[in-house]
Amino acid sequence: MKESVLTLWLKELRAPFFTASVIPILLGAAVAWSKGFPFSWGLFILTLLGGVLLHAGANVSNDYYDHKSGTDDINVEFVNPFTGGSRMIQKGLMTPRQVLQIVIMGRLCFSARAKVRALRTSPNFSSFSCKTPAPVQEAVVISSRSIPSVGYTCMTD
Repeated sequence: MKESVLTLWLKELRAPFFTASVIPILLGAAVAWSKGFPFSWGLFILTLLGGVLLHAGANVSNDYYDHKSGTDDINVEFVNPFTGGSRMIQKGLMTPRQVLQIVIMGRLCFSARAKVRALRTSPNFSSFSCKTPAPVQEAVVISSRSIPSVGYTCMTD
C-alpha cells in the first residue's frame, strides 16, 4: 500500500521529535506569564511556529546532506530512531531533490515567519541597534543561528 504524501512528509520531518522544541517554548511562555508579563496568542503562535520550522529544517537538512556525503549509506546498523535520520532517501520513498526542496521551502517559511514576527512587534524598525525591540533582535539572532545549522549539515570531506 502506497503511503500518502502527508505521511511521507511527517516521516521526513521527524515530527515526533518536535517535542524537543515545543516543550521549552511552552515552558518559557508559562514562566513569563506567571511572572506577570503580558501574553499575546499571536506572538506565542509565531514563536511556536518558528521553533518547529527551525527544528524541521535542521532534521531535513541533516537527512539531505548526510545522504549527499554518503554518511547514511555507511550507517546500515541504525538500531533506534535516534540514529540514521528518516531514511526516506535510502528507502527510495523520496528523491534527494524532493528532500532538498523541503529544505528550501522550510527555510523560506521560517524567514517569512521571522519577518512577520519582527514587523508585528515593531513596524517602524530600520536598523539593529540597542534601541531595537527585543522581538526584532530575536528574529535577527534566530535567523543568523539557522546559518550554522547549514554549515553543520553540509560539511563533507
